[in-house]
Amino acid sequence: MDFLEFEEKLEIKTTLEKVFYYEENKKNFNLLKGSIDINKKIFVEDLLKKTKYYYDSGNKDREALKFYIGKAIIILEKNRKDILEFISLEDFDSGIKEYRRLVGDDEQEQLKKRNIIKEKFDTLIREFQKLGKFDRLEKGRILDELENILAQNRDLGNKTNTWEILGISGTDKSMLSKRYTLFKEFQENKNFSGDKDCIKVINEMTDINLKKITKKGISIEEKEEMILSLIK
Repeated sequence: MDFLEFEEKLEIKTTLEKVFYYEENKKNFNLLKGSIDINKKIFVEDLLKKTKYYYDSGNKDREALKFYIGKAIIILEKNRKDILEFISLEDFDSGIKEYRRLVGDDEQEQLKKRNIIKEKFDTLIREFQKLGKFDRLEKGRILDELENILAQNRDLGNKTNTWEILGISGTDKSMLSKRYTLFKEFQENKNFSGDKDCIKVINEMTDINLKKITKKGISIEEKEEMILSLIK
């Protein structure tokens, strides 16, 4: 991306507003004063970080500065004065398509990958919502996958909103994740891997016992003793 300070972007915006005002370019002038929603902002920021735009500076190709202001993506020469491209995001999808065409991004491949990720994300949401109250380990597994997807695809939303869609609180999520982490830990333990009684205990133990066994500083030996004491 560009790494321009906020004040520098504000200065560029002010300069462009003056240019468009004197050119009587009302459309571009209004785009600078517009705004896109937060998820689209996150998507644009990620896209600008992942792509590069090069221009001919006479004797060599140079990488341009890229950032967005209002409802527009702006690409400048390194001198920060000359505009290379001004891309409207008023029609968001069309603007993104045009930007990708300009930077040589493989739009179809990117779109295909994003659709696969979105489909996976939606499938996990549906799977979680079908689970019962005591399907705790499976819920923890799905939450683990969803968290990984959200970390790499911020345009899909944030964790707080996702947990709300799933009907769980932050505390619920924390306990389910702790339970699943404990399960994985014992699956990697040669003395307990695949042990059905161990799996049953971890899935069904009370939150109080779960907090005790996952408390910071508890050794694996102490955890094993706790698990064994709960196996009937």
